[in-house]
Amino acid sequence: MPSRCLNEVRTFWLGGDCDIYRRVQKALVSHRNAPLTPTGRLRLARCVVDDGWPLCRAAERFQVSHTTAARWAGRYQLHGHAGMEDRSSSPHHQPRRTSAAVEEKVVRLRCEHRTGPLRLAARAGVAASTAHRILKHHDLPPLLKGNLGNQNYTVPAGTDLAKFRSAVIWCERFSVSFGAAGLAPVTG
Repeated sequence: MPSRCLNEVRTFWLGGDCDIYRRVQKALVSHRNAPLTPTGRLRLARCVVDDGWPLCRAAERFQVSHTTAARWAGRYQLHGHAGMEDRSSSPHHQPRRTSAAVEEKVVRLRCEHRTGPLRLAARAGVAASTAHRILKHHDLPPLLKGNLGNQNYTVPAGTDLAKFRSAVIWCERFSVSFGAAGLAPVTG
């Protein structure tokens, strides 16, 4: 067995160089399920690719499966040192993702009509769960349950209602609008 690779393994597992051991130990804490850090992956891959170790022996030495050792050795051959870094688990593309136009429509309808996901879904032509997910994604709060039927509110004294076409009901406690209503002269 080549001495360079053996010394790296001893340093890695036995902590021969305290500085290297601390760096590896700190990296292991960042992801508790990762069997190897990028440095450990590089060492494993170098042992297999550069120094000719059998996959089974390298896997046993680094305490990973044969499949994992083969994966890291293959990535090292294809991408070199850069192939040892973690990859994102997010998909490269999402062909069935809700379009931006539909999301914009749901948000616009919510602002205009102040209705919940079920009614928004019917108006926008999407599932209620999709409307709810869009509202959550855009940080739009759930609607508060209000009273049903006509509500009477007192208008502050000295307010000239002829200057206004509509009124907005605003809750100071929650900093939210409960709705808007058109103003019309009372007949009768």
